[in-house]
Amino acid sequence: MGKMMARPLSVLALLFGVIILAFSSVPAVGNAGSGQVAEGAVSSASVDMAYISGRMESIAGGAAGTFGVYLKVPETGEEAGYQADRPFVAASCYKMFLVMNLYESAAAGGVDLERSIVYQAGDYTDGTGIIQFMPKGISFTTRKLCEYAIVYSDNVAANMLRRVYGYAPYRAYAASIGCPVSSTLGANLTTAREMCTVMARTKRFAEANPLGQEVLSFLRKSIYKSRIPAGLPEGVDVGNKTGDYEGYMNDAAIIMGDVEYVLCVLSSGAAGDGVHASISRMVYE
Repeated sequence: MGKMMARPLSVLALLFGVIILAFSSVPAVGNAGSGQVAEGAVSSASVDMAYISGRMESIAGGAAGTFGVYLKVPETGEEAGYQADRPFVAASCYKMFLVMNLYESAAAGGVDLERSIVYQAGDYTDGTGIIQFMPKGISFTTRKLCEYAIVYSDNVAANMLRRVYGYAPYRAYAASIGCPVSSTLGANLTTAREMCTVMARTKRFAEANPLGQEVLSFLRKSIYKSRIPAGLPEGVDVGNKTGDYEGYMNDAAIIMGDVEYVLCVLSSGAAGDGVHASISRMVYE
C-alpha cells in the first residue's frame, strides 16, 4: 500500500514542477497605467516615426534634386526627418523670422504695428508680391506689410520692413529661438529643423496671444498651396510659408488636424512640387 501511495505522489510532484516552470517562463508585465515599456520593447509611436523617417528618405532620396525634411509633433516631441540639419538657401522662408520678430516685439510693446511706412523707389524688386505694381509714395502699416510678406510672399513688403526695422534684429531673433543657421549674417540659409522650430513657435504664440493669431491667419491665407498643402485632404486646416530662389523650392507648414504637427520640406534642384506633396501625403496618412 505504501508503494501504491508513493507513485501518485511522485506524479503529482512532477506535474506541480511543470506548472511552476511554465509560469516562471512568462515575461513580467508592467503596470499598464505607469507609462513604462518593458526592456527590449519599442513603443508603437517610435516604430511609426522610424518608419516615417525611412519613407522620407525613400521618397526624397529617389527623386531628382537634394532634400531636407523634418517633422515634429509639438505636443509629444516625436520627430522624424531626412537630412533635417542640412543647410539650404531659405529664399522667402526667412520672412517667417522677420514677421515673427516684429509681432513678438509688438506683443512686448516694442513695435507699433500701426506705424505707417512709405513705399520708396529703393524698396522696389521683382519676383513675388503685389506692391511692386503699385505707385511709389503709397503707405502701408507695419501690420499690412507683415501680412503681405506672408500671404503673397511680397518681396517689396519685406524690403520695406527691413529698411525700417533692420536686418540684424530678425537674425538675432532666429538665434534666440535656437536657429543658428537661420541667424547667420550675410547668408540667407536655414534647415528643415529650424523652419519647424519657428513654425511651432508661431503656433504656441497664437495659443497665447491674439497677435499670434494674426500671424497664423496670414499663414492660412498664403496663396501658395501647391506643395505641403497639396498633399493633404481637402478641408484640413493648414498654414504655410514657401520660398523659391534659383532652383531652391521650400515649404514649411503647420498642420492642424486630429494630430497637430509641423512639417518642412526644403529642396535644391527638384523637378517640381511633387516630392513636397508626396511627403506631406505620406506623413498625413
